[in-house]
Amino acid sequence: MRKLLATSLLGVALLLGGASTATAARPPLDHAAALANAEQAARQLARQDRRITDWEIARGFRFTSTKWVFAWWAQLGDGRICTAQLVSRYRNSRQRKVVSYFRSQDCS
Repeated sequence: MRKLLATSLLGVALLLGGASTATAARPPLDHAAALANAEQAARQLARQDRRITDWEIARGFRFTSTKWVFAWWAQLGDGRICTAQLVSRYRNSRQRKVVSYFRSQDCS
């Protein structure tokens, strides 16, 4: 019984200790990786929405150490301008995969 208790306590200690070191070892998201992923998301949207004739990522700023927010605009075929925030961040706290998504999109 003692052996089972000691083994389970050791397993819990390893799980708790391993999780904190894994998140601490992850480096901050750098600008180049965030911009490359944001450009890929913008190209994908331009391919899907045929109304977009021209688009540009204007500027970006670091929101947190793992998240970048870029200003994005696009011109539609009928002359309207669309603006949005394009966010690039790590997928979750345990992975280094970068995801990008649009938010606050407005077409006028």
